Parts: sequence; structure tokens; C-alpha cells
Amino acid sequence: MTAKTLRDLIEAKGITQQEMATDLDVAQSTISMWINGERIPSLITAKRIASYFNTTVDDIFFNNVNHETRLTDQETPQQAV
Repeated sequence: MTAKTLRDLIEAKGITQQEMATDLDVAQSTISMWINGERIPSLITAKRIASYFNTTVDDIFFNNVNHETRLTDQETPQQAV
């Protein structure tokens, strides 16, 4: 995961690190370490992060996220293709 991608996703969603931490049930310091590139999340947590931002693990880790066109809650990945 690139720190910039995560930072951009948080900014695009308009949330704080603390809000994300609460929603994902992790410590705020963990979010901070991800953003600063000091740690990376486990695969299971990466899947939760991807779901939280309506994107994929591949997009987050390979920086293919288009922050303006994400799936809506009603769309499935197949509908968006």
C-alpha cells in the first residue's frame, strides 16, 4: 500500500484518521503508521480497507485508485465494468 494512496483516500472521503480507525476497529496510531509508510496492514485488514473505500486491494496497493469514480453502495464490481 502506498502511503499517498491511503492519505488521498482519507481526504477524498472527508474523514479523519480517528474516524477511520474507529470504523475499522484499529488504533489511530496504526492508521498513522500506514500513512507514514512505517507499517503495512495485513491482507485481511487490507481487504477491510478496500471495502471501506469501495475499491479493491489491487487498486490500493498498486495505486490505481481513481478517487473520483468509485463504486456506489448500490453497484457491484460487475456493474461498474
